[in-house]
Amino acid sequence: MREGWVVPAAGGSPASFLSDGCSWMDAQVSFNVPTYEQPLLAACQTVWVLSGRLRSARGARGLSLSQVAAVARVRRQTVADIEQGRTWPDVATIARVFATVGLGLDATEGV
Repeated sequence: MREGWVVPAAGGSPASFLSDGCSWMDAQVSFNVPTYEQPLLAACQTVWVLSGRLRSARGARGLSLSQVAAVARVRRQTVADIEQGRTWPDVATIARVFATVGLGLDATEGV
């Protein structure tokens, strides 16, 4: 196990979550992060929260990935990747995708 990793309470290791097909975001693994890596962790946590807000807003409006993608002028896979925290595109793209599901960039407040 990599130094600095904390085994999740449910058992197993962070690597086992990832090898089972979960994304890093879905694994919800806790890390004992060195001070110099804490800003990166904070950025990742922000992306995680915003990805969840996008996924929730899309679901609440009953929109498919394809519908959001068509209106936002991106690929369906791009929307899926944003929701899973696998990618984070430029601000203009995020603004279009968020607007499609009724979120503004102010959705980032409080994150």
